[in-house]
Amino acid sequence: MPSHTNDPNIQVPEWPQRFRKLPHLSFDRSLGTGEVDWWCREFADRGNLQPADLVDLLFRDMPSEPRFICRTLDTGRRQFNIHAESSFDRLPRWSGCVVVDLRDEALIWDELSSSQRGFRLGRRMARNILDVATRLRMRLMRISAERVGSYLWAEAGFIPEHGVWLDLRPGLRNRLRHLGEISHRSAGILERILRCRDADADPGDIRIVASLDDLVESRFQDLVRRDAEPAKARLGKELLINLHWRGALDLGNPQHRRRLEEWLDMPVP
Repeated sequence: MPSHTNDPNIQVPEWPQRFRKLPHLSFDRSLGTGEVDWWCREFADRGNLQPADLVDLLFRDMPSEPRFICRTLDTGRRQFNIHAESSFDRLPRWSGCVVVDLRDEALIWDELSSSQRGFRLGRRMARNILDVATRLRMRLMRISAERVGSYLWAEAGFIPEHGVWLDLRPGLRNRLRHLGEISHRSAGILERILRCRDADADPGDIRIVASLDDLVESRFQDLVRRDAEPAKARLGKELLINLHWRGALDLGNPQHRRRLEEWLDMPVP
């Protein structure tokens, strides 16, 4: 048995080639033979993916020559994460993290930050994650929504957990009070969604909120375009933008999956 050190870049001749450090991929610490065996067992019937294969699929077509670190591999929880960061001297600069949770059969998009807008990085990553989730036969895609993503992920079909939805509703009611006149139809829909008893609250209603298309004066236009003049925004976007919530999409539900696929193919306004 080879001797292991804490050097994450050590070359161990007895290990399979797939677990050696590559120019664009490393592990945050040396892996023991038990962890290597665990990976091989877990992915034996999931396409026999090597770490480099998984990275290439998750971050396909992402710009600026990113590098990757596989972190916190936990065989007990059957979970690890892959952190990506673009080259510092290339634009756009961006970083992101995807958690692979084999126990809950979920891919979790934990973060994506970028120095510039307009590159469709979010949709590229969402498409890649959906493709990998399909290949690995995952049940769920999970996301952490904030800023513009608070609206976009609801539009794409993701929903928060019930308790998270209950926490969001008071903020939505407060925003609604500060908006101008909206249509009777939208007012009736929001009255039903935001005034019902907590026990009757349906997190899936966030998708309905996102779909409301009355035009109202925007207070958050700078989140979309920094140089924008005061403008009108869709009601659903104005209610949901700049919130923070975690949510999921059930890939086993054909209707939910189809909604996400259609959203990914939509042109960006």
